[in-house]
Amino acid sequence: MLTDDPGTPGNGHVELDIAATVQRGGSQQSWELPAIDLNYGVGEHIQLNLETSYIVSKRSGQGAIGGAGNASAAVKWRFLDQESDGISMSAYPRVEWNPLRSSVRRGLVEDGTRLLLPVQIARRVGVVDLDTEVGSLLSSIGRGEWIYGLIAGTAVTSSMDVMAELHGMARTSLARDGLTLNIGLRRKLSASASLIASLGRDVRSATGVPLSSVGYFGVQLTF
Repeated sequence: MLTDDPGTPGNGHVELDIAATVQRGGSQQSWELPAIDLNYGVGEHIQLNLETSYIVSKRSGQGAIGGAGNASAAVKWRFLDQESDGISMSAYPRVEWNPLRSSVRRGLVEDGTRLLLPVQIARRVGVVDLDTEVGSLLSSIGRGEWIYGLIAGTAVTSSMDVMAELHGMARTSLARDGLTLNIGLRRKLSASASLIASLGRDVRSATGVPLSSVGYFGVQLTF
């Protein structure tokens, strides 16, 4: 899902997500093959994160091109726990940059370095887990944006969770906002592996930007 939550892997534990993603909008399709999301727990309340991907993009009437996606590094600090405080809350600052300028020149990634400063809040209400996220996105090129998201999830079996998400981005002036609806699932395959997948569609897009569909399919490994 696009919205993060306050959860961390636990002290000394690793969480590795390996996935394929697809986005289709207007005359363009792009894939991340693969998308890598690596997390490491330092104590019970801190998570270190690295993300990157390999991107393949294709426009109608043109051949496919590929190259390295952006890389990002983040640190999550959960400073409230639901068990002791009645609510979970974390800060998750992230910096994203262009490892290869060739990917920028070919239009595979956006130019510039970006800094994301979000806060996540989670609470369990009955059988439903609610996660919210809000923060600012600052860029060395272009205008800043706000990000916001809400996830509601529940267990349908002892090994499967389902969730629905609304995730949006807007200019700092709250103009030119876009909103995406996602439906996802997590199914436990073994003690250390889970299947994770989601499908989404823009329900509102920034002016001049075509509505797009997004898909995510991957495996989460913990050890």
